[in-house]
Amino acid sequence: MAQLSDLPLKYRVLIRAYPFRRVEWKPGACLTKALSQARIALITTAGFYLPGQQPFDQSYLHEDCSFREIPWDTPVEALQIGQSSDAFDHRGIETDRNLALPLARLAELLAREIVGEPAPRHFSIMGSIIAPARLISESGPEIARRLAQDKVDGVFLAPVCPFCHQAAGLLQSVIEKSGIPTVSISLLADVTDRVEPPRALRVRRPLGYPLGEPNNPDLQRQILQTALGLLSRPVSDPLVAVYEG
Repeated sequence: MAQLSDLPLKYRVLIRAYPFRRVEWKPGACLTKALSQARIALITTAGFYLPGQQPFDQSYLHEDCSFREIPWDTPVEALQIGQSSDAFDHRGIETDRNLALPLARLAELLAREIVGEPAPRHFSIMGSIIAPARLISESGPEIARRLAQDKVDGVFLAPVCPFCHQAAGLLQSVIEKSGIPTVSISLLADVTDRVEPPRALRVRRPLGYPLGEPNNPDLQRQILQTALGLLSRPVSDPLVAVYEG
């Protein structure tokens, strides 16, 4: 798991002083059916977008709170990467985009009847957001509305950068308020603990590697399945589990 001490000095100073946001979500939602019957959606903070979609803003302002829809049948190798943060190793998601948007791993869980069905569309944000007000007030509620429209039963979120952990946690909280249970990966406990999302699975991997390792489908699938298993856990306080693999 990443530590603040692993980051460049400018990020260590910024994170220690930054007033991380929270959204009140208590009491949380809970998966009310078996995972094998549930419809699951994925959200990535890696700034993935499709050719033909508008790229994410990669300016130094870090204020792009927009999102992109990723249809279920999208080949992950077709996704472009719009993540602007230089605080993590990009080589993992450049090698294997399933690390941050595990469409292929979700398909394998479907084939094994561990998960019921996929949502028809999934979502991508550029999670390196310093001013997340519009994520909380606009983009997050709109994503939640579309998830409800798609009759999604549970949502998995994968952050890749330090501030992605805030964006993922805020999105979780907004979605959870709408009645849909959520779970995210945490690679940086210092941020996750300050944002207090409903559920998080801590994975002992560096920033940029939420599903473990590129081109390691067994490990990625195990992490995803473990995280999804937390959706059935009722929460009235933040739930943090640790992946032991």
